Amino acid sequence: MYNPPRLDEDRLFSFEQKREIFRRDGGRCQVCGKKLEFGDNNTHYHHKVMYAVGGPTTIDNAILVCQNCHYNKLHGKGERCT
Repeated sequence: MYNPPRLDEDRLFSFEQKREIFRRDGGRCQVCGKKLEFGDNNTHYHHKVMYAVGGPTTIDNAILVCQNCHYNKLHGKGERCT
């Protein structure tokens, strides 16, 4: 049976962090401007400096993005957010 690797729990933003990031970013994707809903599956929290290269899981290192921008524009093309 296949057991996928588990995400490092330090990589995940807490509920409180997500709430603050959502508020700070005005509930909008910071790439395309789409209006998002807190807690929706389409609402993602992106590490500006990737966790894999040492970016911390902090409010200052996060932006609010929609699922499409997160996968296609940020990770799909390897772009870095500033």
